[in-house]
Amino acid sequence: GNALIKVSTSLKRRSIIIVLTDLHDDPETILKGFKIAKGFHHEVQIIQITDYGEFNLPSKVGKVKFKHPETETQVVANFADPIVSGVYAYELNKKIQLINTLKRKLRGLKVRIIETHTEDLAEKVLLAYYGTKQGF
Repeated sequence: GNALIKVSTSLKRRSIIIVLTDLHDDPETILKGFKIAKGFHHEVQIIQITDYGEFNLPSKVGKVKFKHPETETQVVANFADPIVSGVYAYELNKKIQLINTLKRKLRGLKVRIIETHTEDLAEKVLLAYYGTKQGF
């Protein structure tokens, strides 16, 4: 969101801005950035990149060590415990709902969202790009 604000306010002419993101940042900050970019009449598109395993916990998982990518703090969770796995599933579902709500709001701003996975990124992006060029 903040990067989009900086880019959109520094551009001198209307532009196409393509944002590669996983949409895991603060939804209000993201939405604010897109509103400002649209206010400057930029065409803004999102390429949302996710991993197939990002929102799925494999079955029969025991203890898992997590490391936060920014703070590098470590936490060990025992997913064999049904309470731990239930809380994790609940929090994961909340995050999915938050991202889906954000995407609905962005689509309401006429922001095009191309959804792709890390494994399919190049193919899907190229197909989406050239698919939009067919009418020209």
